Amino acid sequence: MPSPVNPRPLRRRLLLLVKWSVLLGLLLVGGANCWIQETTRRAIFIDTVSIPANDVGLVLGTSRAVGNFANPFFGGRMDAAAALYREGKIRHL
Repeated sequence: MPSPVNPRPLRRRLLLLVKWSVLLGLLLVGGANCWIQETTRRAIFIDTVSIPANDVGLVLGTSRAVGNFANPFFGGRMDAAAALYREGKIRHL
């Protein structure tokens, strides 16, 4: 008669595999995020004064409202585009 298999070592191995997989996934996502932030840092501007002048500005699309509420992203994009146009940073939208 065969002896029964003890499931505890298998469970421990699977739990260890899951823990390491989660840790590796978090490290990969965190590393990718840090890399993107560092490589794009010089293209992010805080104020309109430091933005170089361009002939054309592109306003990415978004809906004006979400359900019965105004979409804050729409207002922010329109305000930013208007400020850049008024300050002469862009000539065309």
